[in-house]
Amino acid sequence: MRALTINAETHVIKVHAVDTSGVGPGMLAFMQKAVGGYIERATELKNGDSIFVNEEGLLENPRFFFEVEGGHQPFAGNGVVVGGEDEDGETTNAKSEVEELKRLITFKTNEELAT
Repeated sequence: MRALTINAETHVIKVHAVDTSGVGPGMLAFMQKAVGGYIERATELKNGDSIFVNEEGLLENPRFFFEVEGGHQPFAGNGVVVGGEDEDGETTNAKSEVEELKRLITFKTNEELAT
């Protein structure tokens, strides 16, 4: 399955092919590792993709954040972009491209948000 990660510290957005065949750890484990904890859906992009973040990210004294154009708040830590859900409730491939996300995302530090 195609997913993208957003690294708030290094400002790198990267495409990943995640094995969802049932043999490996799967999508949930990939997403939890990428955000460093339990996941929660943070926002939906106009193309139907969803961004997930660490649900306890704000409780962990975060230093790095990212904002999504049109979003309701900055998100603490890293993010994962996946597609929407199909008719069976399964996550689909992300449609977003790296360059598209670079135009939509602004990276911030804790200090920048405080000003």
